[in-house]
Amino acid sequence: MKKLTSPTTVLFFILLIAAGCSKTEELPPLNQSRILSFKVPTADGEIIGAVDESDKTITLYLPFYYQFSVIDPEIKLSDGASLLEESVPVDVLDNGTIYTVVGADHSKTSYTLTIHLQQVSPLIITEPSTADQTAIWSIGDNRISIKANFHTTDPTLIKASLVDESGHDHPFIANTGYGPAGVVPSISADGKKTYSYGSLQIPPELLPGMYHIKVSHLALNATTTYPVQLVWGRPASFVYAPVTIGPGETFTLESASTAIHDVREAYFTIGGEKKMLEILSQDTKKVIIRVPDDTPTGTHIPSIVCGEFEPSTPGWWGITITK
Repeated sequence: MKKLTSPTTVLFFILLIAAGCSKTEELPPLNQSRILSFKVPTADGEIIGAVDESDKTITLYLPFYYQFSVIDPEIKLSDGASLLEESVPVDVLDNGTIYTVVGADHSKTSYTLTIHLQQVSPLIITEPSTADQTAIWSIGDNRISIKANFHTTDPTLIKASLVDESGHDHPFIANTGYGPAGVVPSISADGKKTYSYGSLQIPPELLPGMYHIKVSHLALNATTTYPVQLVWGRPASFVYAPVTIGPGETFTLESASTAIHDVREAYFTIGGEKKMLEILSQDTKKVIIRVPDDTPTGTHIPSIVCGEFEPSTPGWWGITITK
């Protein structure tokens, strides 16, 4: 026989279900040591970092065209909170920065910053050498230029070095007596843009041998496939330093570029004859020379002979000898 449910029973179950649905659970309160936003100001607006509360990270994607070497972020915190560390500019290659927030409720939360540099890759160097022909560079030469797709005109963002056969790095000198290194863009016949990082000097203390070129631009690195050969050269320019001295005193000749090496002779040419001078000391940058006691007075232009090369001379300025 089929039973009918009474209206009273139906009403009872409706009230029971309604009572169960109306029950609420309170969420735990949020701590007061949160980073609410992370922004990097730019010339055309701002870059917003993604703050992830689940794993306590800040992720920032930084386009290469801003040419930032550091970022100085604006960080918004919970009301009444403060940073435990000093907020200072961050190197764009540093992914170990931690921000510790101390809340008004005395809670502490640490966030780790990760910076993703969005650069055009790979970094490609225009090779000075080929499989068939090795480029030869003079040690100390300060006219070296390295071409690559740097995509920057800021020389401070580029590093370049020579790597010897033992794998040791020898950085180029980027600020010589002729001024700091620079970056000049150019467009080749195929329409591609190339950047020349120039006015670099080969360290004069290096020894002859085979060296690869290594460059880096922010997070990108590249090394040439083929090495260049470093050799001794003939010093051709000297630091302008005319002096006045007496017989028996000394003067210094300092190369402005090509390294000095194996100085075998030093002399004045007086009346078409060589007046030999005494070599007291020498290194790859300079040679210290003594003038004999019987040297005639007057202004004389010195010459030095390095190895098997022709004599090197300052050219138009000399050493004035007085009694």
